[in-house]
Amino acid sequence: MFAARSLLAAPLLLVAIGSGCALWQIDDAIEDALESPSTSGPFEIEARLGDGLDPSLVRAGLFDVDDLGEDQAGEPIAANIDVLVSVEGKAKLINAPDGVDTVAFRPIALVEPSASGSLVVDLPDVEADDQGYALVVWYDADADGALTLSSREEASEFARAPSRVFPESDGQTMALHSIWPVAPEDVDEADGSYHAAAATREDTEDGEQVYRDNWVADRELTGWTVELVDDSM
Repeated sequence: MFAARSLLAAPLLLVAIGSGCALWQIDDAIEDALESPSTSGPFEIEARLGDGLDPSLVRAGLFDVDDLGEDQAGEPIAANIDVLVSVEGKAKLINAPDGVDTVAFRPIALVEPSASGSLVVDLPDVEADDQGYALVVWYDADADGALTLSSREEASEFARAPSRVFPESDGQTMALHSIWPVAPEDVDEADGSYHAAAATREDTEDGEQVYRDNWVADRELTGWTVELVDDSM
């Protein structure tokens, strides 16, 4: 699925890590594109913290969309991270088995802030079984290097997908939801090793979600921000 050459490759990936039924409104920039932008990164992110939060506990991570999390006993368990719960990109636990309300996700790459407070997230070399990633920034309250998400809001660590303004999309702010490898047959013509997509999500009155999607190009690797402001901390 992640190697699809269709212009709907990014929306298909989003449905895989999100939930519910989705209706898609694809940007003209995507509809008109003959080739999908690609990049090798890195993404540069500025984290903005609320009062009382320790900057040294901010983390960014690439999470394998097909990877297992861990339950509270440390056992592997199937669950997913939804990074588009709202337009702001707050992460949420979804698809956890019955009886499991808290899951710890361990990233394949963990990034701590630089001295200036910025987060620079490199993309790894593509491997044969690479299915793609979600990039999440979170406040690692227990300093264990894992992102803990729960169906009980008070048990979740505060986490968001990075977001930025896309001027070509009417100045909308979109959250980075998916990063996935360029199809092997397209590698020679591609500018980078990965595709990436950002989106907004709106809930309709009948409970469906409408997404507005945008490819990420090399010129859009900077300017990403995350606001970690959690009233429960």
